[in-house]
Amino acid sequence: MRYIISLFFIFFPAVLFAVNFVDVVKQIKQHDEVIAIKQQEQSMKHLALSKGSWGDPKLKLNFKNFPIDSLSSHRTPMTGVELAVVQKVQLTSKYSHRAAVFQEMSQVSKLKAEDKQQQLLVNLWKRLTEKRMITAKMAIIQEGISWISQMLTVSKSRYALGKLSQQALLDIKIRKVELGTKLDNMVFKLKELDHQLSYISPRAEHILLLSVPWKVLDGEIRSRANFKEQVLLKKISAAKHRLQSAKLAYVPDLTVQFGYTKRDSLDEQGDFVSASISFPMPFSNTSVANHSVAIHQQLKVKYQKDSFDRMQLRERNILKIKLQKIKSELNTLDGQTTVYAKDSRKIVAKSYALGEASYLDLLGVELQLQNIRLKKLFLTAELTLLKIDLRYLLGGSLDE
Repeated sequence: MRYIISLFFIFFPAVLFAVNFVDVVKQIKQHDEVIAIKQQEQSMKHLALSKGSWGDPKLKLNFKNFPIDSLSSHRTPMTGVELAVVQKVQLTSKYSHRAAVFQEMSQVSKLKAEDKQQQLLVNLWKRLTEKRMITAKMAIIQEGISWISQMLTVSKSRYALGKLSQQALLDIKIRKVELGTKLDNMVFKLKELDHQLSYISPRAEHILLLSVPWKVLDGEIRSRANFKEQVLLKKISAAKHRLQSAKLAYVPDLTVQFGYTKRDSLDEQGDFVSASISFPMPFSNTSVANHSVAIHQQLKVKYQKDSFDRMQLRERNILKIKLQKIKSELNTLDGQTTVYAKDSRKIVAKSYALGEASYLDLLGVELQLQNIRLKKLFLTAELTLLKIDLRYLLGGSLDE
């Protein structure tokens, strides 16, 4: 009875405060980890604007050729005040490529946020799969406790008649206590799972298992590049822009200055205007080094993509083999195995009540049936987890 009461206090609040799977999926989009990565996306967008800019023009005010003894502006025609505007001017499109690098990296952050959201969703599916398995396991063990209790009543009658030893009676009682201990451990495991679910979403622990669209996992997977692959493709694009910018950096920028000098017209020549153009001499190793860095970064991303493709193929093939293996095991168990084990338990129970079977036979058939049912339950959960991994690997949807 105490086991039934404990199960009531576990599952009644779950039903009372139950939420739908779809509602929790919507909340995952606002998870702190997802929002944090989206902030990086916005940061990169604004940084792209900065990197693509020529820079602000400079305004210069020059006080020219004032006599040191008087600072007078009336003693020499060379004295004057110059107002100048200085602007850096690009001769190539390297700044556009620099901006494109950060635009692509902004998209990388966006894809990482979507991947993080997908990872949280995968984690949600796996925790719910585990919760469903434990819930079903608890039902199996509870049914085992009820059956053992019935057999215990029969055993006490046989013991009173002197047809059963005290040791046999104690062994049956011990078996019942063992099952009760397993049930208690699963109660704690459910509480642990609820804490894991609450990190994914504050209300995820209250998801009604019946609202989970389990059939989605059996549907057709519309394969597309998953988010990790899309991230690498964006990084390759960014590396191309970075390399192009490094090549164009061999052509220096010009610094153009236009000035207007106001002066006292002692020589009656009026005010002066001026213009100048300057550019750095490419004698240092800066441009060469930046070019080499860009080349190696591009090669790095290329090799990462090649490695990722091979890993994807390997993981896909391994998952498919594991799926086939578990399906094969389930087909064996889904046959008449469970039915035979149930029939065997009924027969031995009747024989035991008539004194034609030993208590060891009784405990043996009970344990055999329970092991078969638990193994089937474990394999079903393992199959579900593999389907989740395969959908994530192939970029399939998990929120339909």
